[in-house]
Amino acid sequence: MRAWIRTLGRWLHRAVLLNCWALLCLYLVFKLSERSHFIDVLPAAIEPAGVVLISGQSGFREGCGVAVFRLSGATHSALKDSGLAALGEANQARGHADDYHHYEAWQGTPVLAGEISEGWPPLSCAAADEDLERRILLAMQKAFSGRFRLCRLISGPGRPGMKSLSRLALVAAVMIGGQAQAQDCREQLPQILASAYGTEQPVALERVVCKVWPARAGLTLVAVPLPRVEQDGYGETDLELLVVGSASGEVSARKLLPGELNWDAVYVSGITFDTAPYWVSERRLAFGVRVSREGSSRANPFSEQSLNLYVLDGDAIRPVLSDLVMAESVGEWDTNCAGTWREMSRTLALAERPGRNGYHDLVLREKRTFNRDEARGDDCETVEGYNQKQRYRLTYDGERYAVPKELLRLR
Repeated sequence: MRAWIRTLGRWLHRAVLLNCWALLCLYLVFKLSERSHFIDVLPAAIEPAGVVLISGQSGFREGCGVAVFRLSGATHSALKDSGLAALGEANQARGHADDYHHYEAWQGTPVLAGEISEGWPPLSCAAADEDLERRILLAMQKAFSGRFRLCRLISGPGRPGMKSLSRLALVAAVMIGGQAQAQDCREQLPQILASAYGTEQPVALERVVCKVWPARAGLTLVAVPLPRVEQDGYGETDLELLVVGSASGEVSARKLLPGELNWDAVYVSGITFDTAPYWVSERRLAFGVRVSREGSSRANPFSEQSLNLYVLDGDAIRPVLSDLVMAESVGEWDTNCAGTWREMSRTLALAERPGRNGYHDLVLREKRTFNRDEARGDDCETVEGYNQKQRYRLTYDGERYAVPKELLRLR
């Protein structure tokens, strides 16, 4: 009887080991096929020297994935010598001949501005360490001083066993030599303002914000604050958006936003253009305007950043998203240590497929943190803290994206 039990135990032990080896082999085969799949999505002109990261998430209806490649020495040298011209024929995935895997023209960075703290939307679904994510984001945002980075998204079919996984491969950012793609728009501001307002300049040049639109280098975006009333405790200021020719400085479209920059105890601390590739529909590329605001109370600090998106309709600028809060920080403390702090940040991405009206939904990912600090002896310590995550989906209603009231900026 004991001999039979020992024999059965040995067979069970061998069966477990065999299953473990089988699972390990299946996993290795899967990882090799996954790596091969991503490389097949790259054009032949881009030769990877290795994979830095492959990661992703999936759900019942959708998912996302990211791959980061290290470029080979030959590819790096070609980019350094020829710039984007080295990718002139890199318009088709090496392993696919269909239209789905066809590339549009490659462009230099910046791809996305103002998202270092929370991360670029495609990276938010990857298990990338903070150092790698920050290096990628910093490289993607810089395109000045005679240098620019190269970065590109590659879409492809889903991973086996995952539902509707968008295959997003991020080509490793590399620094290559070359000339800046566009003249600094600030040099043209006097000419632009003269074209828009005549000889009388409506505001000091240092208060005007401009940026060459990377996706449409022939156009420059300009934001002009127009003060109407300025008192000690409050002010009334309109904002006018201009789209001008980068070469001519002539205004081709404009939009006046009355009271957009009004302020009181909460004042406007900054305006930036967000020129991420917001292709809200097949033919509509939106640009963003981010407005940062801060409170004046030291005991109750407050700051927020809101985002508006606009598209060009002929010679008109049309808003499609308004007053969406993208970041917020609120505190209440004794100005020494003890107090509570609440922070919120959101990232925005486009849904993979367009809706019934031809516009892509906006996928909003939110992260909230709460901390409570207390003085303990000579130290100030966090005694309580937690994080919350939430996801929203904004749908285009025929005129603009409908935003729930709790996500809007308070006016």
